[in-house]
Formats: sequence, structure tokens, C-alpha cells
Amino acid sequence: MYIYVFIYLLFNITNQILKYLKISMSNLTEAKEIISMGRARTTQMSPEVTRVTAYHESGHAIVSLFTKGSKPIYKATILPRGPALGFVASSNSDEYMSTKEALMAQLDICMGGRASEAIFSGPCKITTGASSDFNQATQIATSMVCQYGMSEKVGHVYYPTNELSKLSPELQNLINSEVKRLLDESYNRAMTLILQFCNFFCVCVCVSQCTPFHKDKLELVAQELLQKETLSGEEIKKLINWDESQIGFNDHNGKATGKKKNRRQGRIIIKFCIVIFFYKSQNVCYLFIFVVKRIKAFRKPI
Repeated sequence: MYIYVFIYLLFNITNQILKYLKISMSNLTEAKEIISMGRARTTQMSPEVTRVTAYHESGHAIVSLFTKGSKPIYKATILPRGPALGFVASSNSDEYMSTKEALMAQLDICMGGRASEAIFSGPCKITTGASSDFNQATQIATSMVCQYGMSEKVGHVYYPTNELSKLSPELQNLINSEVKRLLDESYNRAMTLILQFCNFFCVCVCVSQCTPFHKDKLELVAQELLQKETLSGEEIKKLINWDESQIGFNDHNGKATGKKKNRRQGRIIIKFCIVIFFYKSQNVCYLFIFVVKRIKAFRKPI
């Protein structure tokens, strides 16, 4: 009984202090980010670094918004803070356990930054900015395999992370292969999801890259970040006309959900394959005619 009275009094005292000091929720959020990530840096970054960071963080944001099981984002920024050049922050609710779906969503979000870089900058111009994402994703995948019993091949076992080196070479190789499989599948899902929002009206295929020219949802977010530097979750949702029915665009088997989404995915894949075929056959004239004829149908909503 006394503990509840104490909590109630403490709550009221805290509110009065906040009112007296005129501390807003934005101040508390800033204090939280300083503690977790460090103070915002005023160092001016080069335009190219800023551009890559904008696309990288937009990749995280888009994958988060359209992946089932992900936490709602409340902020995306390209302002450097601590060692990070930018970040996408999610609102954390009180959780006593995590589902496999939520863990897979975390993996996909981690991979969204690198997938975005590969799409918009090309495989030869990916950066080292995804190292912390890979570190986090590897830790999650390792825990899923070794501690959470979420790998059929390894089984329902528990291997402490600090004792993995004591296991047999065969078992270590099996664990490494399962961790790599989870990460590779996650990267492929993130790549598929981002590409699904790219309108391939024009496609440039060369040895080093495949670049979509038309603006898509991710590019809208990236361009807005370049202008404003920081966007709230609600601003991002409004910008791309997001609604809750779009959550779960990809399930965690790599398949699109929903009849309309399946139809659109099929159309995009077929048209993209035809474009690649024409290009590889060096039928440039036919490629041009194909794109011009199909662009109207390609824009038609499903």
C-alpha cells in the first residue's frame, strides 16, 4: 500500500518539477538520445556522405514501416550523433519476451540500410556505414540459433555465446552456416521489399549496378531527409501515404502477402526480366519500344 502512495507522490512531484523547469517531452527525448548515442555533432559532412546517409536511413525506415512485427518508428535523422552518421529510432514498449516474427523483423530492418545503398549507389559503391547494423543483426541471429531454439538444424538447445569456441568444429560450422542463412535471407527480404516500391520505367543494367531512375517511396523519404535532416514517424507516413493495411508486405518466408501485392510483384518481375532479356540480347531498339509501350500500363494502379 505504501509503495503505491510513494509512486503516486513521486509522479506528482516529477510533474511539478517539469512544469516549473518548463521541460517538454522533446527535452526528455533529447536527453535519452544523448545517453544512448551521444551528443549531436556539428561537424559538416560532405554532400556525398550526406546523400548516402539519407538513402541508408531511408532504407531502414521503409523496411520498418512495411515489415510485420516491427516496432513503430518515431524519428529518422541524418544528423550525426556519437559514432553514427544518422539513425532511425523506434519506440520501445515494455517487452518481457520477443517473438520469432519480431526478431526476424529486426534483422530485416538492420539489412535495410545496406540494401538501399546497393540499389541506389550500386554494389561497387556500398559503404562501411552498415558495420554496426551487421554487428547487431549477427548478435540477434546468433542468439536465435544458439539460445532461442529457432533453428531446425541446430535444434532446441542453449549454447552460451562465450562458450561457442569450446564446441566441436562440426557444430561450430553448423551454427555459422545457420547464422549466415538467417542474415542472407533477411538481406534478400529487405532488398525485395525495397525493390517492390521501385518503378522500373527505365532500367540501366551494367556490370556493376542496376539503378532505378524513377522516384519511389524510399527516394521521397531520402530527399525529404536531405532537405529537413530530421523527420518524425508521422511525417514519413504522411509523405508516402502509409496506412496499417500495408504492414506485412513480405512475410518471413520471402513471399508477398495479399492478392494485389502478388499481382503487382508478378508484373514487375515479368517486365523486369523482359527488359533484361532485351538488353542482354542487345536489342536496344526493341527495348526502347517495349518501355514506351508498357509505361502507361505499368503506371496503372492495381
